[in-house]
Amino acid sequence: MTEDTKETVTINGGKYILEDMSAEQQYMVKQLKDLNNKTSQTQMVLDQCQVAARGFTGALIASLKPAEETPIETPTEALESIEAPLTGAAASAAFDAAKVN
Repeated sequence: MTEDTKETVTINGGKYILEDMSAEQQYMVKQLKDLNNKTSQTQMVLDQCQVAARGFTGALIASLKPAEETPIETPTEALESIEAPLTGAAASAAFDAAKVN
């Protein structure tokens, strides 16, 4: 291999040919490459966890907000809202339908 095609590593601004390094130095370079890969993978997992946590936080906050409540009519208000006055069975049915439990 020519010097241009040999694998090099840059450390503190200096360029070093990997095969010219001792076995121990080459081992340290491999360790550093592996650690850089693990750091990148861990950062990706951290990013995923942070995004998921924000999503769950938002969902929790939304679930804790009180739902828009529809106004509850009293039986009297329900009967007053009917245009024609009811009597007998129709009035009783309207009253039962408007009961608040």
